[in-house]
Amino acid sequence: MTLDSDARRGAQWHNALHDRYWETVLRFLVGEVGPVDAHDVAQQTFMVAWKKRDHVPDDPKTWLLNVARKDALKHRRWRHRHPEDLGSDAMDELPIPANGTEAVASRRDELQRVWRQLRPPERQVLALAYLEDLTGEQLGAALGVRATTARQRLSRATKRARELLTRTTGTGDPNAC
Repeated sequence: MTLDSDARRGAQWHNALHDRYWETVLRFLVGEVGPVDAHDVAQQTFMVAWKKRDHVPDDPKTWLLNVARKDALKHRRWRHRHPEDLGSDAMDELPIPANGTEAVASRRDELQRVWRQLRPPERQVLALAYLEDLTGEQLGAALGVRATTARQRLSRATKRARELLTRTTGTGDPNAC
C-alpha cells in the first residue's frame, strides 16, 4: 500500500508509513539520542504519527523528522533529570549511513572526534541536511523554523565543522576534508 492522500489512514497506511520512513527517522535519531535509545524514540515518533494520522501531510518526511526532533528533545530532558540511567553521551555517535562513501569510512575516527566537539544544534542541522539530504525549506520544516533561519544555522554549523576538522587534521586547508 502507498501513502496516497486518498487512502484510508488505518493500519495499512501506518505500516506503509513505517516501512518507508523508519530508516530515515532512526538514522536521524541515532545522531540525536544515540544508538541505544534511538529505537525507543523512533517508536514514540511513529506512535505520534498514528495518533495524529489525520494531520500527517501527504509528504510526511519533514513532518516525521520534526516530530522525531521534538521526541528526542523530550528524551534528552528526561535523561538530564535521570543521570543515573545515562551511559555515554548519546549524541557522541556520528550517524554515518551504511552506504556511506569510502572516503568517509576511512576518516571515521577523525570525523567522530569533530562530531563530538560540535554542539547538539550543530549536529542536528548537519545530520538533517547532509545525511537526510533535506532542502532549505524541508530543513526549516523539520527544525520548526523558517527556511532562511535553517540555512543560516546550516552555514554556521558547516563552517564550524570545517574549522574543527582543519584543526584535527592539521592541514590548514578546510577543503581537504
